[in-house]
Amino acid sequence: MARNDEIAVVLTRREAAAIARISLTALDEALRDGTFPSIRIGKRRVLIPRDSFMQILLAGARATIEKSSRSLSDPEDCF
Repeated sequence: MARNDEIAVVLTRREAAAIARISLTALDEALRDGTFPSIRIGKRRVLIPRDSFMQILLAGARATIEKSSRSLSDPEDCF
């Protein structure tokens, strides 16, 4: 990650996987299928735009929370 006095605009694969709490394999799959945007530098280096990555994570979290709250609002769904 960037030093404290720098603002990282991109994340490495390892940093992104740690933030999302997923394996590198799961992250690589999400990068391949387009779930997360990426920037390829040369043949091997892959960077993930931080802001886009965080927006996608937050959108997924919000959708999960909304889905959970809807299912809890109808007691019949619990049985």
